[in-house]
Amino acid sequence: MYQGGPAVFPWTADPPGRCGESEHFLDVLLNGVYVGGIYIAISVGLSMVWGVMKIVNFAHGSMLMVAMYSTYWLTTLWGINPYLATVGSFHFSSSSVI
Repeated sequence: MYQGGPAVFPWTADPPGRCGESEHFLDVLLNGVYVGGIYIAISVGLSMVWGVMKIVNFAHGSMLMVAMYSTYWLTTLWGINPYLATVGSFHFSSSSVI
């Protein structure tokens, strides 16, 4: 039951452990670099296959999803650093192709 007083919404309060906007900017910047690296890896793989075999290999999408899901589960279940999990899932997905 509402007792009166100002409403406090969870999205208006600062999250614990945050100092300010400079850390938020750094998080957004690193996230952009990370996603950009994923896009670069996808485009380099597709252009290499196109340049060598002159066909478009749509299996890159499935290998990308295997790598992303394995990175997600390594990070959430075992608490591994996401960057290390990315390297591990790259090796896992590339070895499953061969």
